[in-house]
Amino acid sequence: MVASLTRAAGFTAEFVANACQGELRGTGLAKAVSTDSRGAVVDTLFIALRGPNHDGHDHVVTALANGAAGVVVEELDPQIDLGTSFAVVVRDTRAALQDLARAHRARLPGKVIGITGSCGKTTTKEIAATLFQDREIVVSEKSFNNDIGVPMTLLRARDETEFVVCEIGTNAPGEIASLTRIADPDIVVITLVGRGHLEGLGTVDGVLQEKTAIIAGSRPESIVVLNADDANIARLREAAGGRRTVTFGVTHRASVHSTSLRTLVIDGQLAISFDVEVLGHHLGSAVLRRPGLHDVRNFLAVLAIGVAIEGDAPGAIAALVERAAHVRPTPRRLESKVGAGGVQILDDSYNANPESLLAALSVLDRIRHVKRRVLVLGDMRELGEQARAIHEESGVAAAGRVDLLVAVGSLAACAARAFHEETGKPIVLFEDVDALIPELPALFGAGDFVLFKGSRAVALDRAVDAMTGAAG
Repeated sequence: MVASLTRAAGFTAEFVANACQGELRGTGLAKAVSTDSRGAVVDTLFIALRGPNHDGHDHVVTALANGAAGVVVEELDPQIDLGTSFAVVVRDTRAALQDLARAHRARLPGKVIGITGSCGKTTTKEIAATLFQDREIVVSEKSFNNDIGVPMTLLRARDETEFVVCEIGTNAPGEIASLTRIADPDIVVITLVGRGHLEGLGTVDGVLQEKTAIIAGSRPESIVVLNADDANIARLREAAGGRRTVTFGVTHRASVHSTSLRTLVIDGQLAISFDVEVLGHHLGSAVLRRPGLHDVRNFLAVLAIGVAIEGDAPGAIAALVERAAHVRPTPRRLESKVGAGGVQILDDSYNANPESLLAALSVLDRIRHVKRRVLVLGDMRELGEQARAIHEESGVAAAGRVDLLVAVGSLAACAARAFHEETGKPIVLFEDVDALIPELPALFGAGDFVLFKGSRAVALDRAVDAMTGAAG
């Protein structure tokens, strides 16, 4: 497990106590914040979080013994000798973490960029880290986008940090509004409004309302970055109100726009080239070592962030365009691989929702000179009452793009049956990934191009690793 550790200029005992509205015992200065006592906690502030399977209070003594400068706890054992360390006693350590992050964000001189959307958040954030690599930038780790991840990202920023990029996620109404109050972003980005987390958000209208909470909760002078290709763009513009808006798009004209898209193969990896226009200026060609149109949109979203920061400065944006070649594939997100027997694999097993599946299928539209195009589809979770209908719709959407559909899970089976009814093409059904793995050698052979796509809980990554010989 990677230690949840943040680095900052300093957190005095008094600042922490005031921010968390806690009772201060002792004094001192912490140089970082940690929620994992097993990490490098020397000179850090250890916040003892409680969870369903752990309680950080069980590790307070260990943290202090390892050199923690201070601890934030809900209760402090009177037998504990703080020595030169300090303690802040609060009612709720999880709320204290958020309060501390909010207070720290208020004193940061740099800009905070909040990114949300039904898909594309993590990729956009990672592309931003690459394109702004010459600047002092902090980005959220992995997909740390909840009420712990967002505060921990903010707490890593220092006085010299120019940009903090926070990925902001949601599973239920109100979560984005709450996280926005903590991050207080200068620039907000909505990558796409789609049918993700319908189990918690109900309908696409519910998703739209939740996503636009990042706009409603941001300051009036914030700049809004929107996807011009989003079917909800008119309502998103309305939600932006009088705020300055920068748009990006592939199929619709936008502030940041791409043309002349071509699929390439570079070092065995699928790639895509395109021309870039920004505010009417042609800024040349870019080559992105990611194969999807949605990857292009995510790249353009980062250029739009650049426009929001730099204004009408084509030279500054052109420098970002030139760094496209430095963007690398993200593991398990449309990652090109070669399996046993020369099977070509597109590993998109990290997660799935209906829109990200359509984006992955669009890559198959551009695949030529293969024996068969195959979709290995796992259940797409958290779709609520619409789950069956959405899977059936997805099976029909695969009809013109796939020669064989392999379903893993009962919902994916609904997609497969709809696919078969639409096309008459073959399908294979498996209850789970454990049933699939032994049959992989018989299913696929040389000349096949296989896309793996499913929710993380289905664990299709295990099937990919079985085909490529990767260590599990």
